[in-house]
Amino acid sequence: KLSLLRKQLLKGKLDAISKGNVSTDYKMRFPKQNKKR
Repeated sequence: KLSLLRKQLLKGKLDAISKGNVSTDYKMRFPKQNKKR
């Protein structure tokens, strides 16, 4: 469904951001990643 697609898209975006591949116009805080799936 749409929600699944959106989740996938969001996950990809978040992954890229967490890796530092995305430049953002706003400040972002990265919590310690103690949870790894």
